[in-house]
Amino acid sequence: DYTNNDFGFSFKYPELDFQTQTVQAPLLSKTETGDESKKIDISVSNNDFYNCINNLDEPHDLPMEMVINGINFYKTTGGDAAMGTYRNATQYSVFKNNKCYQIYLNYYTHNCDTYLPLEPGNTGQAQSYNSCLANNKEVKSWENNLNIIVSTFKF
Repeated sequence: DYTNNDFGFSFKYPELDFQTQTVQAPLLSKTETGDESKKIDISVSNNDFYNCINNLDEPHDLPMEMVINGINFYKTTGGDAAMGTYRNATQYSVFKNNKCYQIYLNYYTHNCDTYLPLEPGNTGQAQSYNSCLANNKEVKSWENNLNIIVSTFKF
């Protein structure tokens, strides 16, 4: 379990190392795990309601309101692509007591189709293709970590 007494929230997380830092306003606290290729940030800021639920870079859709554990979350997904690499982002936002709480997942996947069609006898190409597929599967599994955090988040 992780508890932040300064901002009054807690959640459970699966076998992840979190580093917490206090930074200058408007970002008051930031907790993160993972490297840049797959990262979960949890932050508390002074953003107003509109900027709290609408601050995802490159959103794919409008924020969707959902109630989880009696908390009104606003979920937004987005991302972008460049040179065969896709950046995927999912953000859950909560506005409570004039504070913006955000749980943000960012991860990168690759276009494995660049290795296709596989050439018979080209083991290097086949290994690169299989490695690409395995990497994408591993980083996508972080969505499960995000779901665990959000489903156990409470004030």
